[in-house]
Amino acid sequence: MHISSYAVADRAWRQLCDHDSDQAVILTGESGSGKTEAAKLVLQYLVAVTSHDRQCHAFKYKLLQANPVLEGEERKTSTL
Repeated sequence: MHISSYAVADRAWRQLCDHDSDQAVILTGESGSGKTEAAKLVLQYLVAVTSHDRQCHAFKYKLLQANPVLEGEERKTSTL
């Protein structure tokens, strides 16, 4: 389990809610370092914390739509 991925996601979410300031999570690393998996954990966390809020429905939908993009990017870079 990547505790740090959840911590980063939690901090970004809290900053977004508490200060109404846009947030970005940038994941970097070498090939095979787990960037895609970390991104999935961040998305899962954000979907989980927004699941109780009806106002976040559109936000959650956009987050869930990002997963296929991540999968496609992972396959594309893995085959190079």
